[in-house]
Order: sequence, then structure tokens, then C-alpha cells
Amino acid sequence: MKTQPQKQYSAPAVEQACRILFALAGGSTAQMSLTEICGRVGISGSKAFGLLSALEKSKLVKRGRDGKGYALGPGLIILSRRAIDDIIPSRIAEPVLDALTQETGCTSVFGLITGETVYVAAKRECGGDIRIVMNVGFAMPLTYGAHGKAIMAFLPETEQNRILAHEDLYFCEDPGKLDRNLLTDELAQCRREGFACAISRSTPGITVVSAPVFGFS
Repeated sequence: MKTQPQKQYSAPAVEQACRILFALAGGSTAQMSLTEICGRVGISGSKAFGLLSALEKSKLVKRGRDGKGYALGPGLIILSRRAIDDIIPSRIAEPVLDALTQETGCTSVFGLITGETVYVAAKRECGGDIRIVMNVGFAMPLTYGAHGKAIMAFLPETEQNRILAHEDLYFCEDPGKLDRNLLTDELAQCRREGFACAISRSTPGITVVSAPVFGFS
């Protein structure tokens, strides 16, 4: 008897939507324009706009801060939660966080960047009298506090300038109290020393130390 060839099924719209998501994830900047997406994916503007609108409804894609570009959306965190639980904390982040918390007696947190937001992907809380409780999935602005300085210090200059052009920057928690000259000095110090510090204004007595993780996969 002849073996029937295995049928190959395809769903072009789904494949194109997936290519859009991977294009946004692999971009050199936090967001991409419609024209850039069309060029990366190889589809027309009307097709790309329709797919982006559908992805935006599910929060897999979001509009950029200027309302023109597109970036990956927070809905992806829900989809990736199982992958995060299975891979990052158990195999990579948690042993490091255990060691940090034991050595310092402080809460240790590992965050992932999505667009211009940082999400807590893993944590270890200390057992002392004073504790900072941050649940996995907790979201913070990219520029918030010590982690914002640590991230910003090592970004490419073009990306750094683009973000620093925003009015709402949370390096000192309150955007209205930001001293840009002091920030420049702090970013230079972070590049020299490899870590950034910030004294919490919302929780007096708490100092946060943050360092970037390179080459993570």
C-alpha cells in the first residue's frame, strides 16, 4: 500500500503575527514603526496594521509612548509565566538569588525587560525585621530607581538618548525632582563600577543596589 504524504497545514495570518512579535523582540530599540515592521516581516501596511490591531486587543502588542510605534505588550508576561517558572528561577536565577540573600541578608530580585517596563521574574526575600515584598510579575518603569540607572548606563548611546528625552523619568521616583546633571555623573559611575545605588524615597531607610545581567538567554 502506498503511504499517503503527510499534509502540511498553514495559517498565514498566524505565521505573520508570530513574525511581527519576533521582529519586535529582536529590534534594536524598544519600539518599531509600522514601516519598519512591514520591512522586517515582508507584508503590506494594511495587513500589518490589521494584525497589530488584533495583537493589541490581546495586549500582546502595545502602542509606543508617542502613539506611533509599536512595542511588545504586557500580555506576553501571562503567556510566558510558565516558561519563566520552569526555566529562569529554577535553573538560573534562584540559586544566585539564594546566595545573594544569604550573604547580604537582603531581599534579592531578578527582573526582565519588556519594552520600557521591568517585570520581577524571580525573587528571594530575607527573613529580617525589615523586608521588601515584591511579587513575581510586579511591574516597574524601565527607568525606576537603581535598576533604571544600571540599565540605562549600559544601553547603546542612541537608545539611551531616546529614553532620556522622555519627560517622565523615575530614577529618583519623582520625575519632577530629577537632577539630570547628577544623573549623568551617576551613570558614568555605574559604568565604572558595574552597579548602581538608590536611596528609596517612598520607604525611608531602604537602599537599593542593582547590576545589569549581560548575555542572558
